[in-house]
Amino acid sequence: QKAELQIIGQILSVGPDKFTNFIKDANRFLDENEQLIKATQSSSADVIATLFRNMHTIKGNARTYGFMGVTDVAHEAETSYDVLRKNPNAFFDKEILLSELARTRERVENYATINKEKLSNTSSDGVYVDLMLIDKLRVVLNDVNEHDVNALRSAVRTVKSISGAIGTESIAALLDAITRSMPELAQRLGKVAPHIVIKDNGIRLAVEVAQVMKNVFTHGFRNAMDHGIETAAERTAQGKPEQGTITLDVSEEGGRVILALSDDGRGLALRKLRDKATAQGIVYPNEELSELELADLIFQSGLSTAGNVSDISGRGVGMDAMRKFVEKLGGNVEIRFSKASIVDPDYRPFESRIILPAVCAVKVA
Repeated sequence: QKAELQIIGQILSVGPDKFTNFIKDANRFLDENEQLIKATQSSSADVIATLFRNMHTIKGNARTYGFMGVTDVAHEAETSYDVLRKNPNAFFDKEILLSELARTRERVENYATINKEKLSNTSSDGVYVDLMLIDKLRVVLNDVNEHDVNALRSAVRTVKSISGAIGTESIAALLDAITRSMPELAQRLGKVAPHIVIKDNGIRLAVEVAQVMKNVFTHGFRNAMDHGIETAAERTAQGKPEQGTITLDVSEEGGRVILALSDDGRGLALRKLRDKATAQGIVYPNEELSELELADLIFQSGLSTAGNVSDISGRGVGMDAMRKFVEKLGGNVEIRFSKASIVDPDYRPFESRIILPAVCAVKVA
């Protein structure tokens, strides 16, 4: 009963729509993993990378929402994938992999059952309408001067813009659960909770795109907090404020939507990245690479600059997952070095530029 009450509290803190989307996403990833395991006869790097990416996303989303029961079993499954990834000759034991998958599915279904039986929460599968848009329409229509032709024309343009945004989600709403999870993550990492800056410039994402982007930003924000932003002592020694800042700047550029994610941490560990890539045989010891080519290695599955593996990160999945999810939307993720001052020559400040087709978003006046 105590465990059930804890789960009820976790679900209530999220809300019915977000909870339903979490369950749908988790089941979709679990179904894909189950099909891959059953269809695979022996260990394959591509298969293991997909299994890892899906389970890591389930775990990241579960931790974001505080569903710790799911986080724990997903981490156990990840551990088995990690053994297979590090040792290509390891036996691909379908029975064990499927049993671990079943435990994760059972935990997810446990949450779904409690939600249904104890809370009677359901979520509509109809057209998503943001109440903020309805409020904006109400304000425009209530304030318009019916005897002023120019005011009427302006109101019509505004109403058209707002109506075109029905079925979209604001960036702030998309990131709500993620930003609320940052203080808890920071505490686990022994860091100060970050300052979050969101510049959406009136750009909203289609709901189906927003759901995928939640998975993308779960990885992106967690990487920034874990790998980018330093501890308070390290930041103070560098003359920085104890509190780090994570920034998301959304813009339109050349018929595309650009979501630039950055932080004011130490930057990308280029030397460590090269050393890890060389040790794993991804690059040759004397191979010449530009800094951007070197930075792009961060998207290699299994490549991480983290010193230790934990239930938070360190297995080289986050950036790989970000790019794969965005590619499914017809976009890409690129690294761009920023103009921030370089404190340590082994680190380069950068931003992750998530590039999406223009059809994925709508700008509201």
